[in-house]
Amino acid sequence: MKYLNLVLLVLVALVSKGEPAQQADKRVAELVNSEDWFVLEQEYPSLKDSIHADFMKLVAESMICWKFNQKDKALEAIDKLLDKHQKEIGSQAATNYAMMRLRLLGEQGRYAEAADGAKKMLDQLKATGSGGLETLQSMYKQYNSLRDIPAMSISRPNRDAYVPFTIQGFRARNRETWMAPGKRGYQGYLMTIPVTVHGKQLPFIFDTGASSTFIMEKTARDLGLRILPDTIILNGNQKGLRAYIDSLQVGEVTVRNMIAYVGLPNALDGVVSGIDAVLGMDFINAMGETQILFDQWQLMFPYKQTPLPETGRNITNDMLMKATKDGHLLQFTLDTGDTTAELYASYYERFRKEVDAAAVKDRITKGSYGNVSTFETLFLPNGISFKVGSTPVIIDEIYILPETGNRLYHHDGRMGMDLIRRFRKTTINMRDMFVKFEK
Repeated sequence: MKYLNLVLLVLVALVSKGEPAQQADKRVAELVNSEDWFVLEQEYPSLKDSIHADFMKLVAESMICWKFNQKDKALEAIDKLLDKHQKEIGSQAATNYAMMRLRLLGEQGRYAEAADGAKKMLDQLKATGSGGLETLQSMYKQYNSLRDIPAMSISRPNRDAYVPFTIQGFRARNRETWMAPGKRGYQGYLMTIPVTVHGKQLPFIFDTGASSTFIMEKTARDLGLRILPDTIILNGNQKGLRAYIDSLQVGEVTVRNMIAYVGLPNALDGVVSGIDAVLGMDFINAMGETQILFDQWQLMFPYKQTPLPETGRNITNDMLMKATKDGHLLQFTLDTGDTTAELYASYYERFRKEVDAAAVKDRITKGSYGNVSTFETLFLPNGISFKVGSTPVIIDEIYILPETGNRLYHHDGRMGMDLIRRFRKTTINMRDMFVKFEK
């Protein structure tokens, strides 16, 4: 979200004005500004009673609840912040938090409420002569076009539900540099599950790296889906559409009133074949918990949720996964829609000596919707090791992108099917916000 950093910068400025500065307030502002959500969630209970400014408590609570998927509590904290502390946080921060509130309403399927709130904000900001309203105008158009659509809902049996998955080989076309030379013969793998839409069954990639379910335009039209009239921006800069799916079935689970992204023909078409549909985090969130049973080649949606492990919460709402290595906190994006695993500049900077001693220079080409790029990389033939919770993880070969300045790469790396396939069972729980790997 583009507006988040503006919120954080305002908060740091406000706290720095304190005289004398309050250490707990400064610590919260520091953690929010650096987006250290796992540390904030861990430290906040001990910081709370020492925080001087009431608005800083609400800032911490709203961000913790938002990042750890407690939408109702996040909305409650934001409402209090906007109702009682607008003067203290300033007009820019208030605007940014109000936009965050709209996004939360939209994620809950409260489209008309989100649209009306966006329209009210637009009228207020236009009256004051404020500029830079493009994001807010886009939010209004998108939510307003959905105002008569009910919120997405799930129906399922009162027992564990299973669906088989298939591991499909995946190889790039027309790109000799894809995973070369270290993995010249490399073929990645993606996990697909059968999904029925309008009586037609087709494979969908099970993708924790996709915020929403995604279907290519030709497939959407072949299925007879209702294409919504507005265009949206996908993956940063690519135009797309949206479609309304009245119902789809995943095994014994039925999803109603789903809004899916629709991809237009793009640069990836000439590189990758066979990717037409993705089941994303809208579905995964709604299910609450998914277990990937690799030894049985099945996904299981348990009726009774797995208890939170003693090691605590270790994923955020955008699938940032907490890991540890030699006393260092690592943060990886958990992305089952990625065939492999990779490390970024943040990891390289902390372990540069170790990496330089073992790595060889290489080059890879990567593709995502609307984008194909070639990167200079380092290849670690002996891989890396770390822990997730109490579980040791070894990735035996991995690439490092040491000079990625893009914000998409600002954490330590991305863990895809190269991680998942190493474990008999992977539990992804979006209620208590944890991932657990079992041999």
